Amino acid sequence: MARSESPDADSIPWLLVSATGHTGNGVLGRVTSIQRIHTVGGEPPAAATCDPVKRKGKEARVPYRADYYFYAPGGN
Repeated sequence: MARSESPDADSIPWLLVSATGHTGNGVLGRVTSIQRIHTVGGEPPAAATCDPVKRKGKEARVPYRADYYFYAPGGN
């Protein structure tokens, strides 16, 4: 739904996304949208630092922090 670059250039973007489906009756069952803000980190390593021969088929784990807000309609 919306995307905004993080104020920290080394961090992943802030996002607002729509929930695409719901199952069950749990605490997140009525969520309609999710917002990610205050991100710190999460950008992948620079391509120049990767050796494709050594890294082929490997995952890169990149730590990050963020605040997530879950929105649901009010009511009963």
